[in-house]
Amino acid sequence: MTLAPVLPVALAAGAGAAILARRRRWPAVLLAWQDRQRQRAALGALDDRLLADVGLGRAEAEREARRLD
Repeated sequence: MTLAPVLPVALAAGAGAAILARRRRWPAVLLAWQDRQRQRAALGALDDRLLADVGLGRAEAEREARRLD
């Protein structure tokens, strides 16, 4: 049996609706951040020949791999 959360009427409209929308959005934001971090780590693991193929140098790849945003 699943219980639906009970929301106060004040949260169902107005500013409360915006708060609820942000709470529902945070998993997608977290997953996008994790995906960027995974891609940056993969970029940092490429060898110099592959980096040259995508137009990056070793220093640029390492700088990007260290980013946390």
